[in-house]
Amino acid sequence: NFVLFLLAMAVYAAAAPGSGGAGATMWIGFAIGQIYVLARLWVKLVFWASETALFQSRFGHAAYVARPQPTWPDSPAADAI
Repeated sequence: NFVLFLLAMAVYAAAAPGSGGAGATMWIGFAIGQIYVLARLWVKLVFWASETALFQSRFGHAAYVARPQPTWPDSPAADAI
């Protein structure tokens, strides 16, 4: 996960244009900025997904997440029949 974050930062640092200029350069810079934000969001979501998968693989069994089924006590009237 951390490697994906570093990879997204490295791609942004290599591709981000310098400041200044208008026209196509401005729109390319804007697009690169938006792609960078989406890449960071994607990395964060992948990290949360891996945390969830780890939790479910370690603790996601029936004895941990579910309470036991209630059992009704035997009625004294059932013994009389």
